[in-house]
Amino acid sequence: MSAIILLRRLALAAVLSAAAWSPSWADPPARVGRISYVEGSVALHSQDQWSAASINFPVIPGDAVWTEPGARAELQMGPAEIRIDQASEFDILRLDDEATVVRVDQGEVNLHLLVMPPGGLQVITAAGQVDLLAPGRYHVDVGRPAAPGPVAVGVLEGAARLAGPRGAVELRAGQGRPGAGRFVHHDDGRRPTHPHRRLGAGTPAGRTGGD
Repeated sequence: MSAIILLRRLALAAVLSAAAWSPSWADPPARVGRISYVEGSVALHSQDQWSAASINFPVIPGDAVWTEPGARAELQMGPAEIRIDQASEFDILRLDDEATVVRVDQGEVNLHLLVMPPGGLQVITAAGQVDLLAPGRYHVDVGRPAAPGPVAVGVLEGAARLAGPRGAVELRAGQGRPGAGRFVHHDDGRRPTHPHRRLGAGTPAGRTGGD
């Protein structure tokens, strides 16, 4: 093969690659998580649509996971393992090299940090923000519309800072009761209306689009 023919083929390949490039990939997410476990009926809200969640499906900022009663799911987001209990809603707000921010609108989640992710990990709840300060195991329970109650945060291992309207408190494992620090915030029982789903209006598993 002559050098001229080889150069022409390389030029053609470059043109085809440029034509296939899509602007939607111009700014890909810096970090991507994945669904590592699904039990029962679990839905994923991504790109304004609800669909059945499946193992190894990627999750990025803006995605949300909903578990039906009796269902559970687990996400892996870098060094963080996040187990989502039944009848819970979990949102990924930010996932990059500077911070990991998630939100729990209802239900319970367990978080296991093998090491600290870049920028730390923050959990947003109706009571305020929970900053996880060290590798460890944590439990966040924000209640459910059928059984509203106080927002509770448990530190099984590690340390957390809890900031809300009444101030901030730092909690470490072993405070409050043997083996588990615990902070309880009492609110008025109201939960925020989620932008993807109206609480009490049914679960989103059967929907094909946002509200």
